[in-house]
Amino acid sequence: MGCSQAKADTVTVTGAEPPTHASADEPIKEPEHAPATDPAVQLAEVKLGMPAAAAPDADKLDGLDNVGSNSISAREQRLAAVQQPVRVESRSGRESGRLSTWSDRLSSGSARSRRSSRVELEQDRDHGEELYRSGKLGEAESVLRETVEAYEELHGVADVATLSSVSMLAITIEREGRLEEAEALVRRVLAGREAALGPKHEDTLASASNLAAILGKQGKVEEAEKLKRMALAGEEETLGPDHPGTLISVNNLALSLQAQGQLEAAEGLLRRALSGREVALGTGEPETLQSVYNLGDNLKKQGKHDEAVDLFERELQGCAALHGTEHKETKVSASGLAAYFGELGRTKRAEQLKLQYAL
Repeated sequence: MGCSQAKADTVTVTGAEPPTHASADEPIKEPEHAPATDPAVQLAEVKLGMPAAAAPDADKLDGLDNVGSNSISAREQRLAAVQQPVRVESRSGRESGRLSTWSDRLSSGSARSRRSSRVELEQDRDHGEELYRSGKLGEAESVLRETVEAYEELHGVADVATLSSVSMLAITIEREGRLEEAEALVRRVLAGREAALGPKHEDTLASASNLAAILGKQGKVEEAEKLKRMALAGEEETLGPDHPGTLISVNNLALSLQAQGQLEAAEGLLRRALSGREVALGTGEPETLQSVYNLGDNLKKQGKHDEAVDLFERELQGCAALHGTEHKETKVSASGLAAYFGELGRTKRAEQLKLQYAL
């Protein structure tokens, strides 16, 4: 309906982020600004949970803690952005100087044969993530496949950094709509991280959230909900109940319950996500506005129109403050609200919005 429409948290790319204005359910967690497919879901790692900067419907990402020399940090957002999003992973201790670009090494001979250090491999993965964030999914997939093969050859299939690159590849493939292939890769990452890092590590939980997001998109709701609850319980214990990454999982579980018709149960979780984000992030941040929209949509479905209208008005004002009144996302938000006013018989207010935003 609006600038934050269909925003669930996305698949997370350890280190990725969601769409410019939040995402819908199950975003994959990973890169900071990754494109999302489902407006209401968000992932982690790149927790498909934070907003994606340059992507059309990016996912939100989470940040990972260091786990040693082979560690990679993840950001969440849990985008898209998103809409159901998947989490994208990203590293926090990147080298200050870039030794060479992926394209430079490729043009100088065999790219894989030139990848002799973790620093170079991380640069390659970063390049793939950058392509993903900019919406160049085909190019991103090509770079990430090369990087995964190099990691596997040089460091093994179970290496933590290898798994991080596999996760980013899975998130990219998920964005391309190849859900079964993405599911297989995320299951591999989840199993590998459980063995290497433990079941309650942030990256492991991000993978669980991402798998849940992908399963949800395939209609496998029972396993998806089980994984969402598992991820949420683990994050509440390890990150705390009010951590932004935890709140992404709260949002995703709420959207899952709402999709199954459990509106009152979803409402409680959506209120928790909103109040938590207001405190942790501020009232005007994209993720908070995502929660404003999601709660309004839930209340609208329950027929609680007065509060729903107030929330949609707030979301529109926040969108205008973020993007300006002429931005297409603001206009979409205004158009949706005008249509809602029309449904409620409040035609005067609907016409005012149309004039105000030149709809």
